[in-house]
Amino acid sequence: MSATYPRRWLAAIVFASIVALAAGSFTVLWAAGELDSVELDVAEITVSSQSSRTFTSVAKDADGNVAPDVSFAYSIAGGGGSITSPGGVFTAPTGPATTSVQVVATQSDSPSATSTALVTVKAPKPTPDPTPVPVNPSDVIPPPPPPSTPGGESETITPAEGGTVTLTTTGTSQEPGRDVTIVVPVGAVDDFVALDVAPVASASVPPVAAALRIRVSGTVVDLTFTDIDGNPIDNFVAGRAVTITISYTQADADEAGSAQNLVIMKFDTVSGEWAALATTVDLSNMTITASVKTFSLFGVGIPQVGEPAGLDATATPVSSVSLPATGDVAPGNNSVIAFIVLGLLLMTGGVTVIRRRQVSRSRG
Repeated sequence: MSATYPRRWLAAIVFASIVALAAGSFTVLWAAGELDSVELDVAEITVSSQSSRTFTSVAKDADGNVAPDVSFAYSIAGGGGSITSPGGVFTAPTGPATTSVQVVATQSDSPSATSTALVTVKAPKPTPDPTPVPVNPSDVIPPPPPPSTPGGESETITPAEGGTVTLTTTGTSQEPGRDVTIVVPVGAVDDFVALDVAPVASASVPPVAAALRIRVSGTVVDLTFTDIDGNPIDNFVAGRAVTITISYTQADADEAGSAQNLVIMKFDTVSGEWAALATTVDLSNMTITASVKTFSLFGVGIPQVGEPAGLDATATPVSSVSLPATGDVAPGNNSVIAFIVLGLLLMTGGVTVIRRRQVSRSRG
């Protein structure tokens, strides 16, 4: 029986504790005490010029517990800027500057507590210089000079409006006609100039290096910037990229294996070589487009699908090429077959001879 009493007492104590908690008699044991200090969420901070941030504060009693029923009042203790109270939303002044944010915490029947935070305001980012607006040299836009080549086009290009030139090349039995559009943006030139677009006949198109495994469409265009009198401007470089758009045909796409393989080619007059430009393909309108700042010959580049490396599709077929007189002979298909048959016969004969020798030895 003696062991039973402690259990009963323990049960009584637990029951009494629950009743006391329900009645609120133990609340004061865990309640925070009087206000002792207040802390801002930061002691130092750097912010951008004219930016905003919200400060928060925590009031505590002497034991470090959060003090209840505390109100907070925010203000600028020194320097510029502003802050809402009691919200604590700080708006920085135009920097560079240093300012202090202060919070005062108050609780009824307790002394108030104060805390401050040092705020460094960075200098504002420099305002970029405004992009100058292109202006025409005069209100009168001169007419373009006549095209340099029959079938070509020439248009006046202005600083304030730019310009657009369109041309449809004349097709041949081997090559289709192509729609060519050149768009010169605003600000690409700083004076009245003209853009001359001249079609170049197939016979005058420079050859493409065989190693590129690509051919340029038979008809290309020559883009030349001239003065308003039609005189070519040497080494002309556009202030902004000019876009060149050329149409392609389904036959071009089929030859290249896909329209996505088509590119715009540009002839480099310095190196004397063709080079492919970064090209975008518009499948809906069947056009390809590239951007350039320097100008020369341009055409549709059609990669040669299935051709051996280094073979130019415009060159003479391999079967009709004569080998140099060095004694080397390129065997035809019949010769190759004959060599194979002869080799098989020799192998068969050799095996028969060896077999006969083995038989004769065994008999002997």
